[in-house]
Amino acid sequence: MKKAPVFLLSAAMMLSLAACGGGEAPAEGSTPPVDSTPQVQESVQPSEEPVQESQQPAQETETTQAEGDGSGETTAQGGNTAAVGDTVTLEGVDLELAVGEFQSGDKLGGDISVSSHSDTNKYFWLGGTVTNVGTETIDTFINDTMVTIVFDDTYHYEGSFLMRDDVGPFAVSEVYFWADVPPAMLEQYKTVKVVFGYNDGFGDYDWEKTDYEKVMEGYDHQYTFTNNG
Repeated sequence: MKKAPVFLLSAAMMLSLAACGGGEAPAEGSTPPVDSTPQVQESVQPSEEPVQESQQPAQETETTQAEGDGSGETTAQGGNTAAVGDTVTLEGVDLELAVGEFQSGDKLGGDISVSSHSDTNKYFWLGGTVTNVGTETIDTFINDTMVTIVFDDTYHYEGSFLMRDDVGPFAVSEVYFWADVPPAMLEQYKTVKVVFGYNDGFGDYDWEKTDYEKVMEGYDHQYTFTNNG
């Protein structure tokens, strides 16, 4: 009966030691407890691909404009197109040309006599003045030119270029681009332009270059004067 208290005391001490060792790490080889709380994995959306900039340089559009100071006076370049009222410096002839306005009548320029292709037509002309800024006199009769007057970009009339006087250095002369045009056309047209072709120094036309056909493109220079009716 004396051993019973000793046995109970020993058992109590062992239980006490077991309770104190509950916080120690699990022995090697043991399986750690599994957390029953499910892990939620965030959905990662792929980022948008960056927009790649084009490595090719932007194409530049070259535009040729007439030189001028804003006063209506220009030096025609590129397409050699000028509006009525402009002053242009003609290439290859040392001439400044100022054009006025389109007119029509029974006589060219009021008192200038020229041969007419038809008694029923009227004269239609673009008048202007030229100033010789060169050193040589330009003979009024020695100039090989070509003139075409075009109405509404459709109807073409062969014309002529007339310089009233010889033009010495820094002298001024009246000039006319003119054609015989039926009165019915003059009553209905909306737009009109004068296409003017000539060679350097008003030199002779090179017939061989164009297989003996006279065309505007056969001249060294071409100018187009435009105006609305």
